[in-house]
Amino acid sequence: MIAERTATTTWEGSLARGDGRIEPDSGASDALPVTWPARTEAPGGKTSPEELAAVDEAAALCPISRLFAGAAISLSAELGSA
Repeated sequence: MIAERTATTTWEGSLARGDGRIEPDSGASDALPVTWPARTEAPGGKTSPEELAAVDEAAALCPISRLFAGAAISLSAELGSA
């Protein structure tokens, strides 16, 4: 049998400048912080202000992002076997 693991992820703020956390539902470890740069930088690299500005501009122009601006969004996902 394959072990089942679940976690809750929370994100607040804009994509480029927001932050969040991942909390394993099992309580086996503490919440882990997550930021956009941590997900997009090369090891030892930095995200430039130009890159952050490009992400903000894309979000501002995206009709879907504008539609959901300020909305509380909840997602539940499961991985299944093929």
